[in-house]
Amino acid sequence: MEIIHNGLAMFSPYIGRLNLPSMLFLAFLLLLFICIFILGIMLRKNGRLGTIIILVAVLIPLASPFLLELVSKKIFYPISIEVASKKLQYTPTYFIDANITNIGKLQTKSCILTTTLQVPPKNIKERLQGLLKPLIKNQKLIDTPLKSGESIHIQHTIDNIEQESLNAIIEIDCY
Repeated sequence: MEIIHNGLAMFSPYIGRLNLPSMLFLAFLLLLFICIFILGIMLRKNGRLGTIIILVAVLIPLASPFLLELVSKKIFYPISIEVASKKLQYTPTYFIDANITNIGKLQTKSCILTTTLQVPPKNIKERLQGLLKPLIKNQKLIDTPLKSGESIHIQHTIDNIEQESLNAIIEIDCY
């Protein structure tokens, strides 16, 4: 029982982000899967066409998390971001100043600010190592809901940064 509880706890941050539009989109993908799968079974006697259609149907559930993320970012919760960031000169701190504007039609519940700091790569091997294991990866949850057209100003610092030159990848996702 504890194993099941731990397994469900691993997915709880993602399940908490699901809302009505996301669930409706997943239900649409499920119906699409069922319809295409039944069509593939009916055409299976026809030869390879039925097998190809069944394979396409099997790809729909596999692609559903990626499709949900894409639809959430582009259709349900599009945001406009203005970000300025720099390493402060006299303290070992990295400073992030961001302005997030909800340009979608739906209200967001929260946003996640993800900052990945990497040492500038000198060759391809260092670039790959920086992508797989960055120097610092910091996440901040912003629990402020944003209505359509509203903006929020965020200032965030990451302490104990000793490196002088850093590449920063800053991502903001709202749900």
